[in-house]
Amino acid sequence: MLKKLDKLILKEFLGPFLLTYFIVLFILLLQSMLHKFKHFIGKDLGWDVFAELFFYFATSLTQMALPLAVLLASLMTFGNLGEHSELTAIKASGISLLRVLRPVGILVVFLTIGAVFFNDRIFPKANLQAYSLLWDIREKKATLDLKDGVFYNGLPGYSIKTERKIKAAQKGNPDTLLNIMIYNHSANMGNKELILAKRGIMEKFFYHGEEFLRIRLEEGNWYVQEDNPSPDAKIAFQRNSFDTSTIIFSMESFGMKKTRTELFEHHNMMKTTQQLKKEEDSIKKTFELFQKDYERSLYANYPFALDSSAIRHEKITDSLMRIVRQKVLTYSDYEYALNKATSVKYILQANRATERSKREQYLNAILDYHKRYTISVAVLAMFLIGAPLGAIIKKGGLGVPVLISIVFFVIFYVTQMIGEKYAKENIVHPIVGCWTSIVILFTAGFYFLRQAHYDARLFDTDYYAVLWERIVRKFHRKE
Repeated sequence: MLKKLDKLILKEFLGPFLLTYFIVLFILLLQSMLHKFKHFIGKDLGWDVFAELFFYFATSLTQMALPLAVLLASLMTFGNLGEHSELTAIKASGISLLRVLRPVGILVVFLTIGAVFFNDRIFPKANLQAYSLLWDIREKKATLDLKDGVFYNGLPGYSIKTERKIKAAQKGNPDTLLNIMIYNHSANMGNKELILAKRGIMEKFFYHGEEFLRIRLEEGNWYVQEDNPSPDAKIAFQRNSFDTSTIIFSMESFGMKKTRTELFEHHNMMKTTQQLKKEEDSIKKTFELFQKDYERSLYANYPFALDSSAIRHEKITDSLMRIVRQKVLTYSDYEYALNKATSVKYILQANRATERSKREQYLNAILDYHKRYTISVAVLAMFLIGAPLGAIIKKGGLGVPVLISIVFFVIFYVTQMIGEKYAKENIVHPIVGCWTSIVILFTAGFYFLRQAHYDARLFDTDYYAVLWERIVRKFHRKE
């Protein structure tokens, strides 16, 4: 019976879990892509590029979608069992709530272990491919689009303006341009070369696998300003008329170039936990050596900056002795002291900035290392919240579970952001800042599990009404 019950509960859980996982992943992916939508406009990207980009970003967003999907699926599964009195019947047969939760709990434990492996191995590679591809898309030039009466500067070394552009009736045929003006800036000599034509035919073609743009001009003139031998000489122009002339532009800059992924591997998002740990140790040693060398060099060159009683600099000692004996300060004494103080001030400011930068790198390495584990453990914490809450509220579907899931996910996200902020500001230890949100979730999970074990009615209005009447009655009895 118990094996059949385990299969029943697992079957009830897997359906909502897969459904909510893809829904949550789609929402997160849509929200992420909306921020990057401006980089896709006018780039003439194929569906294969979009599919590759969405796949990599969906893979990297799995670490955030998995905890929320487990929470929502747990609420729906045990809420449905409670709503249809199946959970009540199971308890009436002598099976405890913990035993009912065991099959899904074991599955969630395996999901947590898988999330640890995923965040360590797959997540960095997905980020590396996603952001390198996004960089290639951002660097790709927009599609060639000539607008009437506006100069187009997308072609390297040329500015083109056409009074009117007539698109071809059929796709693949050349477009017609009327009253064309082309400035040649390829020699970086300013507006010294100008081409005017009454009409032109514009078309793209491929040669040896490379794309080119060909504009065949008709009835035009080519003007060139000649360099003057002396400033007093008059400006000389050269003009050549033509019936037809062809200009060919390379479209290499409009293609999407593949950037080497090695250029992005320095970011913490693209590193495994082992690499993050090595970087943390390396930055810590570098930071400690920097502090020791800084203090040693500062004390050796400016001993009065650290200890005013230990003055070893000969010139400063003589100056001070002369001041004490004569009680007279000369301009050179003031100037010497001011220069020394200013030098120490600039050294302290520069080293403080360096120290702040190294400390920030060290804290970021610690935070990114522990976040890989906190996001994974959050899967188990969300199950401990969702399963007993579903058994308490006894509501399935996507109404109440979605609302409760959003509340607890916001609590998790906000507490995690606050903890990271305090850790970066050196208010709390980075480990405390990372794991505080998980401790809060586990505390809430064990509390709801205890209340569900005793069949508490936390979300029934009658429960609180009766509780309030008892408090009022007890208060009046004391009076």
